[in-house]
Amino acid sequence: GGGGGGGGGGGAWAAAEAEAERGLASGRREDAGFLPPGAPAPRVRAFAPGGGEGQRQQNLHSALWNLDRIDQRRLPLDGRFTYSESDGGRGVTVYVVDSGLYRDHKEFAPWEGGPARAHWGYDFVDDDDEPEDCDGHGTHIASTAVGRTVGVAKEAHVVGVRVLDCAGSGAISDVVAALDWVSRNRVPGPAVVTLSLGVSLGQWSRSLEDPVRSLVREQGVMVVVASGNSAVDSCFVAPGNVEETLTVAASDLDTKFSPPPSDLQAAAADGREGLYRWSNTGSCVDLFAPGVDIYAACGGAGRCQGNVTPSSYAWASGTSMAVPLVAGVAANYLESHPGAAPDQVKQVILEGATEGRLESPHLMPGSPNRVLYSKPLDGSAGAEPPLSTREFLGGG
Repeated sequence: GGGGGGGGGGGAWAAAEAEAERGLASGRREDAGFLPPGAPAPRVRAFAPGGGEGQRQQNLHSALWNLDRIDQRRLPLDGRFTYSESDGGRGVTVYVVDSGLYRDHKEFAPWEGGPARAHWGYDFVDDDDEPEDCDGHGTHIASTAVGRTVGVAKEAHVVGVRVLDCAGSGAISDVVAALDWVSRNRVPGPAVVTLSLGVSLGQWSRSLEDPVRSLVREQGVMVVVASGNSAVDSCFVAPGNVEETLTVAASDLDTKFSPPPSDLQAAAADGREGLYRWSNTGSCVDLFAPGVDIYAACGGAGRCQGNVTPSSYAWASGTSMAVPLVAGVAANYLESHPGAAPDQVKQVILEGATEGRLESPHLMPGSPNRVLYSKPLDGSAGAEPPLSTREFLGGG
C-alpha cells in the first residue's frame, strides 16, 4: 500500500494541501476546476483552448499533480487535466479489492442526479455485505480511479470488496474468495479489478496467482496490480508476477509542487522524473505511474486524523496509489471499446505510454522506462523526444 505522504516537499507540499483543501471543501464544481460548457470563466474553461467540442478540461490544484502528469508527454506540468467527452468510464465498473469503501464520500457522488456510483460488494473480513472501510486504503484508491475531482474515470462506477482489515493486512484465502465473488457477481459490461496488495513468492503465492490469471483469461476482466513497496525485483511478488495482469510501479517528480519555471528548456532539465524509493521494479513491471504524495479521498480514521467526513482527503504514497490511475485509463478506454479483451487494453496502454523519461539508479535490469499516458489513442507517439537531451505491500 504505502503510508501517508507529504513532508517531502516541505513548505511546497503544505501549500499544495492548503490550496486543495480550500478548493475541494465546498463541493462546488467551479472550485474543483470544472464549469458547465459555455459558462464564462476567467480561470477555468470547460473545454480545452482550441480543443473544440468533445474536449474537456479540469484546471488542477497542485496537489493533484498525478492527474497533471499523466495527460501530457513533456514537462513542465501545465496545471490541467484534459480528456475527451468519451473518456468518463461510463458503463464500466471498477472493483477495488482492498480495505472496503466509504461510499458517502462526495468524490463518488452521482452526476446531475444520476444513479449512485459507489457500491458495496462483500466484506470477507467480517463475512457480511457491508464492506465499510476502517483503514482508508481502499477509499483512497477508489477515488483516484473514479473520483469526480481527484479521479481519472469520473463517470465509472466502483464496487468495494473488502479483504484487508483495519490495519491493512489480510488473508490470501480472502483475496481468493473475493476474486471468485467478482467473477460470479460482476454486473454486465466491462470491468476492471484493482489489487493494490500482494505476497512474497512462496508456498502460498500460487493460490493467489491462479485465480488472478483465471479472472483475466476466462472472465475477460482487466486486472491492474501493484508491483509492491519493498525495493526488490517485482517478479518475486504475487500477483504482480502474473503475466496476464498489468503490473504498475510508482514514479515521482521532484518538481511536482514547484511553480512552473518560465524557461521551458530549463523546466525539462529541472523536472527529474524518478521512482518512489521503495517501488519494486524489474521485468515483471509493465509501466510506471505517479505514486508519491497522492491526494485523494480519506475513508479511514487513521489517515485523516480521525475526522472522516464526505469532504475529508488524505495523502498517501506507494505503488498502491499508482494502480488506480492505470485502472481509470483502462476504464476510459473500455467505455468506447466495451468488447476489448484485457490483453488488448493492456497493449493499448503500454504502446501509448510515454517512453524514456525515468532516471533512477534504483531501476532494476529489465525494468521498462515507460510512464502512463492517459490519452493513448490520441495519435501521438509514445517515444516523443524530451525537450532536454539529458538522459503497496507493507504499512497500509
